[in-house]
Amino acid sequence: MKRKLAFLLAASMLLAFALPAVSFAASPGDVPAAGTAGLIGWFVDAAKVLKLRLMVSVANARIDALVRYAQSTPQNDVKWLLRQVDQIVAEIMAYADEIGATVECVYVAYEIDGQLVLIDPLRVVNVPPIGTGNEAA
Repeated sequence: MKRKLAFLLAASMLLAFALPAVSFAASPGDVPAAGTAGLIGWFVDAAKVLKLRLMVSVANARIDALVRYAQSTPQNDVKWLLRQVDQIVAEIMAYADEIGATVECVYVAYEIDGQLVLIDPLRVVNVPPIGTGNEAA
């Protein structure tokens, strides 16, 4: 019982000291506008940026898996691989354009079926400022 009480006391003290530090770290541009609408808009923008970053991570993992598959098969499947990669990249680029973000392709050379093939993993370069009401209508 004493251990639980000591743990709860330590956790509450840690929380009490950590919360002000987090709030002081925010710059004035990071704070959402007053009112519920500003707070909701801030969360919507933050969710869109988080969704884009997650989509890019998943797309890069899919591209990597496709490259490894193409490297492991004996048949010449470079055209198939490039079509698949282009389809994945197009989905990401469309969403990035929709929210006003910039995503670039960084070409990496892989040897697939005796050919040197340039595959383009994605990287988020620029995202719109959060909380500016930049959601697409």
